[in-house]
Amino acid sequence: MRAYQSLRQAGKEICGKLLKVIPRDVLVSTAQELGLWKSGVLVGDAGDTDILADRMIYDRRWHGRICVEHFEAKNAGIGPSEGEGRFLAAMWETNASPLRTAGWTIGTLLGGERFGRRALGTGRHQSHR
Repeated sequence: MRAYQSLRQAGKEICGKLLKVIPRDVLVSTAQELGLWKSGVLVGDAGDTDILADRMIYDRRWHGRICVEHFEAKNAGIGPSEGEGRFLAAMWETNASPLRTAGWTIGTLLGGERFGRRALGTGRHQSHR
């Protein structure tokens, strides 16, 4: 139990650091895709913003790289803590988004009324039967 709690805490810390390398335009466009950006303001509850964070950290690419790659490039030579290093290694090994791991496709995520009916990344609306 102690090892899990330690890794979970390291994960929280590294995810906070990862979010700091995400450019504002990536934040805004991802929030817009999820229907969480209204009149220049991020809206939603904690669950919504957790999904937003996971989408940006695990799934979004800008300049051809994912968030972890941008983080590593920006922090070259500055090693993460042992726990953060283990968490980052696990992220690379699994190469899986928590959203996909949970069995959610972007269509599933956005198919509900809460997030609208837009196909993520396409800007097109999709019909759901």
